[in-house]
Amino acid sequence: YIDGSVNIPKNKNLTVPDGRLLVIDGNLTLNENSTLTGNVIVNGNVTINGKGKSMQNLLGTVYLSGNLVTANKTYLSQDPTRPTFVFAEGDITLGNNNDGYGYFIANNFTAQQGNIYLTGGVYTVYTSNIQNDIIENTDFTTEHLFDYAIPETIAVEATSTEPGETGFIFTTPKLS
Repeated sequence: YIDGSVNIPKNKNLTVPDGRLLVIDGNLTLNENSTLTGNVIVNGNVTINGKGKSMQNLLGTVYLSGNLVTANKTYLSQDPTRPTFVFAEGDITLGNNNDGYGYFIANNFTAQQGNIYLTGGVYTVYTSNIQNDIIENTDFTTEHLFDYAIPETIAVEATSTEPGETGFIFTTPKLS
């Protein structure tokens, strides 16, 4: 558990060991040539910064209460049996040259650059703006969902008693 925002410097990595879960009560920022590996809950936003020829990696499962924004050349898992998962209460925006195996759930999803190639799935409450088609991941099985910090059931529930008001709801450690 980390109380406060986390900033991973360029050329450094954040690795959460298998069987562990890191909770960050704040924002998470990864900088040039950094890698996030493992399962993380972020009570804030996740920003992945890059510059020039830097390459960043997002490998694991991330739950966040805010938005995810990735830089150019941010790579997801390259393993079809262990894709990247991102569950965002806010929006997800991918920069140019993002590719890999991944599944995303968010209010809105944007991947408008021509060099974004995803294998997996994108599920939104409102809109998805994707330039290229998403390829189905035929190698993935659900037998390891628990190990990847994924619940067996994910549902969109009403966020209001008003008709037509829906949103993605999941439990995160909301700390006061």
